[in-house]
Amino acid sequence: MTKLANYPKQYSGKHNPVPYAICAGGVVYRKSGSVYQYLLLVRNDNPNTYHLPKGTLHVDETLEQCALREIQEESGAKTALTTYLGATNRQFISHGKYCDKSVHYYAAEYIDTVGDIDTEHDGTVWCTYAEAVTKLATHKKQEQVFIERCDAFLHNSIS
Repeated sequence: MTKLANYPKQYSGKHNPVPYAICAGGVVYRKSGSVYQYLLLVRNDNPNTYHLPKGTLHVDETLEQCALREIQEESGAKTALTTYLGATNRQFISHGKYCDKSVHYYAAEYIDTVGDIDTEHDGTVWCTYAEAVTKLATHKKQEQVFIERCDAFLHNSIS
């Protein structure tokens, strides 16, 4: 059995000299009339950049617990997870070594705003499907695929 005490508190290659990072987050959605809206985080870069809420898994939590915690910490939104949407895997260099990073995404139904956004972001914005896909497609992480998967799930058309 693996002794978790031998691992850092977070599975993060960014803040710890481990060769991997495990993260979770989600696509926060709500229904407004007959239209679904999607919550994006905003950074006031030049130009603005948009992101989905996500963050690093702690050794004492599940991916689902991490997703719920990170969504609330980053966006202030209380949510309920409704389905798994998949993951991305990429490599980067951290502390002079290659690091593998997996980010798991869930569909997260909006319940309420229960707190402020974190200090990493400058705001949040609710978008239509088309707006969310367009805004996310301009970023290198290409998170729009998870908006597409969530929208398909919500419209019962996942193949």
